[in-house]
Amino acid sequence: MLAIIVCTFTFLIIEFICYMLILALVEILVGLCLGYKFVSFSFAGLMIRNDNNKISFEIVPIRFLAMTILIRKEVNGKTKLIKGTSEFLIMTVLTILSLYIWHVISLDNIYLRYIDKTLILCLVFHGILFMDTVKKFFSKGHEHYIWEQEIKISNQLKNGIRPNQINLIDLNMDSNDFTEKKCILYNYFILLDNKKYDELLPYIEKFEQYIGTRNNIIASDFPYAFEIIYYYSMVNNDIKKAEHYVTLLGDVLKNDMDLNGRRVYAGYLIGTGKPKELIMKVFEQCKSYNLNDSSKIIATMEYDLISQLKENYL
Repeated sequence: MLAIIVCTFTFLIIEFICYMLILALVEILVGLCLGYKFVSFSFAGLMIRNDNNKISFEIVPIRFLAMTILIRKEVNGKTKLIKGTSEFLIMTVLTILSLYIWHVISLDNIYLRYIDKTLILCLVFHGILFMDTVKKFFSKGHEHYIWEQEIKISNQLKNGIRPNQINLIDLNMDSNDFTEKKCILYNYFILLDNKKYDELLPYIEKFEQYIGTRNNIIASDFPYAFEIIYYYSMVNNDIKKAEHYVTLLGDVLKNDMDLNGRRVYAGYLIGTGKPKELIMKVFEQCKSYNLNDSSKIIATMEYDLISQLKENYL
């Protein structure tokens, strides 16, 4: 009996891992067929990255079992953006179909007496996912508007379009909808890139409220919220608040080696005599490193703060 339980549990773990791997690979395949460019694929801590058409491998912290990033290809020197939500619907439907096929041939079916129940549960589960997607796709009103804007802006940012070239989203700031909360972050970056610092306060308050209502939240769970509050506090000379939030980031920053992490870590080390080296490294990376689109956006948007740190503390 114990052997059966162990074998069953092992099969379920293997099936779940295969399930997530197939999901990610199908997204890549469908995306490539729809004209997207492969950026990165991470699975269980191993990342495959396409950096300027050169494939590289690296070990990364496991935040998601599997994750893919795709962007639209460039046509005649310009990035071809997604035309609407139709491609998203196609990708969702094909992904759900592939997962259903996987269930049909999955390890569950070793136990033939359970095959009917497995297929029924699979149909019900994926049917719910499909109906939810179709509902959003064909619905009207504010919910559809937010859903469509999130897809559109996400694709624009991934393709290197600066936030100051994107229109603000008409949001309900008190909404509990996850997609709408995500769009609050987009609006923040749009205002930030337009240097409209006086209009950022409501968004900063939302981030602080989010952190304050979750007593056990730590920086590694939601580092951008902490870094955003730090950034806003620094450009507004609220040094006390900036030091508070950047201190909460603590060891997270020591392991964050990209441009954004080095810049924030420089702020964390203010007063220790070490920021100069870090800030100069950021400047050198901005000038000489062949950055991808998303890194260019981060580096450019935060250049003012880096310059401020350089002026005040070097």
